[in-house]
Formats: sequence, C-alpha cells, structure tokens
Amino acid sequence: MKSFEYVAIDSSGEKITGHFIGTEQELQKFIKNNNLFILSKKSKIKNLKKGKFTLQDFILFIEELVYLVSSGLTLDKALTIMSENSEKEIEKNFIVSTIQFLREGNQLSKSLNLSADKYNITIDQLTILLIKTNEAIGRIDIGLQKAKEHLEFQQEISKNIKQAMGYPIFLIIMSISMVFFVFLFIVPKFATIFTPDEFDQLPALSKYILSFGLYVEQNIDSITSILIVVVLILFIFKKQILTYIKKLFIYIPMFRRLQIELELSYFFASMNLMLDGGIDIKNALVNSSEIIKYPGLKNLVNNLIEGIKRGITLSDVFKTSSLIDSNIVSLIAAGESSASLPQVFLSLSKRYATNFKDRVKRYISILEPLVIVMMGGVIAIIVVSIMLAVMSITDVV
Repeated sequence: MKSFEYVAIDSSGEKITGHFIGTEQELQKFIKNNNLFILSKKSKIKNLKKGKFTLQDFILFIEELVYLVSSGLTLDKALTIMSENSEKEIEKNFIVSTIQFLREGNQLSKSLNLSADKYNITIDQLTILLIKTNEAIGRIDIGLQKAKEHLEFQQEISKNIKQAMGYPIFLIIMSISMVFFVFLFIVPKFATIFTPDEFDQLPALSKYILSFGLYVEQNIDSITSILIVVVLILFIFKKQILTYIKKLFIYIPMFRRLQIELELSYFFASMNLMLDGGIDIKNALVNSSEIIKYPGLKNLVNNLIEGIKRGITLSDVFKTSSLIDSNIVSLIAAGESSASLPQVFLSLSKRYATNFKDRVKRYISILEPLVIVMMGGVIAIIVVSIMLAVMSITDVV
C-alpha cells in the first residue's frame, strides 16, 4: 500500500487536493466512485523509524483518534491523517492496515483486532470490547475515550510495578556479578599457594570453596557460553517464560494475593467504564470477565452472571466468595440501593490498585535486605573458608 497526494476536479467542477492510502487499483476505484478527474498525482515517501509498537504508542494513537473523531472527521479520514503523520514504520503499517479493513466493511474494533494480529501487536481485549460495545450504540467517540482511560490506568499500574522492581533486580544482578568475580579472580589465587598434599589436608569448607573457584577459572569459557545461551533463551522466549512464571505464582500465597488484587482492580475499573458507557450490567459482566485469569475470580464472575439472570443481586453473590471482604460487599450493596454502582466500582478499583501498590512496596522492602543478607552470607562463607585455609597452613606444615 502507498500514500498518494493528488490534485483533481470533482463533479461540481471545483479543484481539490487530497490524500489517499492504498494500492494503485484502490486509488483508481476511489477516483471512479467519486467522479474525479485527476490533474496530477504522486506517491509520497517518508523515512520512518524502526521499533516496536508500544503501549504508549497505542495510547497516543487512541488519544489522537479520539480528538479527530470528536472534531467531526470520519474514521477513514481521521486514520488517513494519522497515517500521514506517523513516524514509526510499524505504526504506519498498523494504521494503513486498519484503514484497509475498514474499507472492506469491518467495524473499527474488528479492524484494530485484525491489524494487531497481522503485525503481531498485543492489544488488551478489554480495549477492543470497550470500542465494540459503544459502536453498537453509535457512540464510537465515547468508546475510544473509555478505551483511552483503561489503557492509561493499565499503564500506571505497569509503571508502578517496574519502578518497584527496578532496584531489587539491580541489586540481585550486582550480587551475582560480585560473587562470580570473587570466584573467578580471588579464590583461585589462594588455591594456588597450596601443594596437592597440603590442599587435601585443608578444612572441608575451605577445600570445597577453593575447588569451586579453580573449577570456575578453568572452565570460564564453557560457563560464559552457557550464560550467553541462557540469556538468549530468556530473551527469545521472554513472553512464554513470563506466562509460565505467572502460572506458578498462583501457588505462592503472597503472589496469589497480588494477582487477585490487581485483577479486581482491573475488573472494577472495567465495570465502571462499561456502566458509564450505557452498557447493561449483564453484558458489562460478560465483557469484563475477559480480563480475569485467576480461576477463583473467574468462577466468581461466572456466578455473578448466573445470579443476574436469576434476579439475585451482586452483593448477595459477592457474599458467598471468600475473596471479597465484607466491607466491600457492604459498599456494593449500598451502590445497588442508591443506583450508584459505577461510582462504587470506580472507588473499589482505586482501592484495590492502592492495596496492590502498597503490598508490592511491602514485599520489596523485605526483598531488599534479604538480598543483601544472602549476598553477605555468601561472601562471609568465602572469607571464612579462605581464613581457615590460611590459618591451617601452620598446622599443615
């Protein structure tokens, strides 16, 4: 697909200038359908940046689309303008592909999904659902705005997690590097001062530590190769490994609670956005269930959907779950009785997000000294083993 700039005379005889994105054949069809007489045309070429289509890129994409659509432009025209202004190759391809799917008669939500699949771009499915549900009532601008709010909330949570984990990860990497350095350059130096007979008479701890240091020094090429392979595997299969680790976290109580609080925060935020957008509570629950991964919460949401069908209130269903505190149930019951559920859900979303952040900070505050103590313990063992070896020289002699 190409970007064309053309000058033409329309059916009323006026001279117009326009842009078109598509193939030569599509341009000719566009000209014929609009009764244009082309005076000149040229394809525009622009050097584009390489790189991934990030969450921040998608938020900016949605934000710009909200502005253009709200100003009265059609989706086709708005996306065409955005494509002209794109500076990233992947973003331009994504927008051009979305335009193509729109012209084939698909709705925006489906076009975005198809384009994301085509270029292997990850888009949160709740974002698509928010756009899709508002398309049904003819308010695409509201759907885009709600999707933007959801993405910004998701970005804030992700940013907080990365900030919290940054220092502990740095500390762990530095600790491992320090221990590796000691075993590679310091321990072997002490090992070489002993003859084989003297080495055999050293204390067991000293013998094990010095032997390991010699092993690292003698096999540094193999160890380095293995480390490089491991790093490459982690980099290539990063998504699959993270998915597997997340599954393992379910079985660890402290991490399981983190996942529950994060998903509840997303769930209540989704319910707030959908109810505010005019979606009935049953469909809001069905759509919001898409973002739930934890089995216990998944069952709870399914029970909520079944309860609504049978005329049971949300608060009565929430009472049966051990995952929801009684004070939360009281708030939901108050929201039902006062017809203010969207506001209650927004408040609960913020509460669970705050709980999640506080819990992460609490775990990190424990992790940091734990890493330092473990590193100190390993260094202490190395130092003690070397001191025992040096002190035993006299006994050996």
